[in-house]
Amino acid sequence: MEYQAAKKIVFDFINTSFDSVDDDEYVIIDDEITATEFGWVFSYQSKKFLETNELIYAVVGNSPIIFDNRDDSIHITGTSHDITFYIEQHRNNYIPESRS
Repeated sequence: MEYQAAKKIVFDFINTSFDSVDDDEYVIIDDEITATEFGWVFSYQSKKFLETNELIYAVVGNSPIIFDNRDDSIHITGTSHDITFYIEQHRNNYIPESRS
C-alpha cells in the first residue's frame, strides 16, 4: 500500500476509534512519522492543541500507531517505552496475515 493511503486509513481509524473532546479531531503529526521496512509509525494529537498550543486541548496517553504494510493492519503501541522499543517488538514478534 502507498504511504498516503496508509496515512488516510490511520487517520480514519484514530478519528472513529477514539473519543475526542469538544468535537475536536485528531491529526497525524507529519514530522513525527517513522518509516520502517514493514510500514510506518504514526503519531497524532488534537487538532485544537496543534492550532492553539493550549495544554487544555492536548491529548495524553495517545500511543503511536503502527501501520504494517505487509497485511495492511493497524497496531496500537504503548507509552511506557520509546517508540523504538515498540518497533523492535513488532518487528520481532508480529506475523503478518497472508493476503488472499
